[in-house]
Parts: sequence; C-alpha cells; structure tokens
Amino acid sequence: TASELMTFSGRQPKAPHTYSIKALLEDIDVLLRRAVGAEIDLRIDIPDDLAPVNVDKTYFENVLMNLAVNARDASSAKGVVNIAFRNCSVHYAGALRDFVQIEVTDNGTGMSEETKARIFEPFFTTKEPGKGTGLGLPMVANFVEQAGGFLQVQSELGRGTSVFLHLPQSVFEMPPVNDTPPAIPVA
Repeated sequence: TASELMTFSGRQPKAPHTYSIKALLEDIDVLLRRAVGAEIDLRIDIPDDLAPVNVDKTYFENVLMNLAVNARDASSAKGVVNIAFRNCSVHYAGALRDFVQIEVTDNGTGMSEETKARIFEPFFTTKEPGKGTGLGLPMVANFVEQAGGFLQVQSELGRGTSVFLHLPQSVFEMPPVNDTPPAIPVA
C-alpha cells in the first residue's frame, strides 16, 4: 500500500516520542485482538517495570499489528500467538546497550532457510496472490533500524517462528500523565 511504501522508503513523516509500551498496548489491545481473530489464542506478557522507548506511535502500532497478523496467518486455525516484552542488555554496535525486546512467536508452519533469507526483501511474500503485498516485514525492518535497534528471526519448518525486535530503551523522561480533564470554558 502507499503508506507502507512511504514508510519503507523513509519518506513518511516521523514523530518519535518517549512512550510506555504498556500504555501503547492499552490503546490498541482491542484492535490487535480483532486483527488476530477469536480463533487464535493471543497471549501478551508485559512486565510492570518495562522501560520506555522513543518511537513513532503510529509506526510502532503498525509494526506490532503486522507481526501479529503474520503470526496469525502462519498458525493453524487453533493457533497460539505470543507477544512478550522484556528489558535486556545486549552487546550491539561495539557496546553493551539497554533494549526493550519484543518477541512475537507463533506455533505455525515455520520457514525454510531459503524463505527466511528473503523475508525482508520488498514485495517478497509467501502468501497467495491478493493476500499480501510483501511490504510488511520490510516496513518492520525499516522501523526498527530507524529506531536505532535491530531484529532477529528464528524459524524452523514445522516448529513456528519467533521475531525478536530490540528497541533502545529511552534515555528521555516519560512525559507527565495528565489525569485531569481539560477545563471547559464557561460562556
């Protein structure tokens, strides 16, 4: 789609801010569960002490939806999709760095090494015609790279797939939460 092409090309406007992933998930939980469908057991594991990340909210939501829908499509009718979040420290780019790891796992068909080697190529898809554009995973890779992170994929035929996104923990403070409703001017 045009939006995915713009995102992939890096020309889409970006508005990164520091967010609590838990708050972002609360905003899209119902939509995420509808996209995955009632026949799939969607499990989300998010610790209370998860560090914030500095991301574009819309991109983050699109990435999570894309990965969840891909996991759903790879799973059988009674499949399981797990989305787990955790804080971790990883050696990356020559230094030990703090990340939030997002792991999206399915119990689906898995991928061969040949397929896995191509999943981030634009327009490559394993879906039947009309079912996928081949832009979703390149968009995910682009988002993670622009956020300063990295991703890994583990998959084996007949054993499912796990996609690991590593987003840098934000060094910025979380903006204050305003629980007070805005004042309504009296005329």
